[in-house]
Amino acid sequence: ADPEASHDARLAAACWRVESAVEALTAPAPYTRDVVTAAATAEAEPGHPVLAHLHALEHALVELAVPLHGARRASLGA
Repeated sequence: ADPEASHDARLAAACWRVESAVEALTAPAPYTRDVVTAAATAEAEPGHPVLAHLHALEHALVELAVPLHGARRASLGA
C-alpha cells in the first residue's frame, strides 16, 4: 500500500468531516447528531500536523453548532 495515497485519503476524509461540521453549523434546520457521530469516530493523527489541525477544527465547529442550534452539549469522546 502506498503511504502517500493513504495519507491523501485520510486528508480528504478529514476535509469532508470539517465541511459537514460547517454545513451543520450554518444549516437552518435543527442540528443533527450525525456530525457528532462522525467527529467522535475520527481520531487525531499523531505526527500529522495537518490532520491534527483538521481534527481540532472539526471538534470546534461541532461544539459551536450545539449551543447555536439549542441541542444538548456534544460529547465527542476523542
